[in-house]
Amino acid sequence: MLVEGAGGWLVPINEDLTMQDIAIELHLPVFIVARNVLGMINHTALTAANIRQRSTLLGVIINNTRPRDPLDIAVQTNEEALKRWVHVPFYCYFPFQSAISDESLLSLGERLLTDHLLEAMGISMPLMAPGHTHSSQMEDIDDFGGNTFSGTR
Repeated sequence: MLVEGAGGWLVPINEDLTMQDIAIELHLPVFIVARNVLGMINHTALTAANIRQRSTLLGVIINNTRPRDPLDIAVQTNEEALKRWVHVPFYCYFPFQSAISDESLLSLGERLLTDHLLEAMGISMPLMAPGHTHSSQMEDIDDFGGNTFSGTR
């Protein structure tokens, strides 16, 4: 089961519960979806520290919510700084999507739903039919693939 939380780890759901409470109660491993902006390193480090005290952190997904600006130093360096300073597993990179379509949603889903995800969750059933592998995705996950992910270079 993959459950999406909205707003962050400590966001209240009601007067008594937070997203954290739901994840802990359901024994769900957690991904941090980090918006690639100035402040991402601090936000991700604090969130990762809190999650590690209470749950299992599977990794970080870097989400680009705006077009890439070659002059934005933070956006250009966040991934490397994250790996250097926060010491969290990098899972994948979501590029900016100017419009939501069936194709863009499928592309994002393919980046997320891989055999690597199942392995991280302790599930050994492959997502793909026999003979088809995620080798390009796994290569990019293993070597962190720069600022792109699986087939978008």
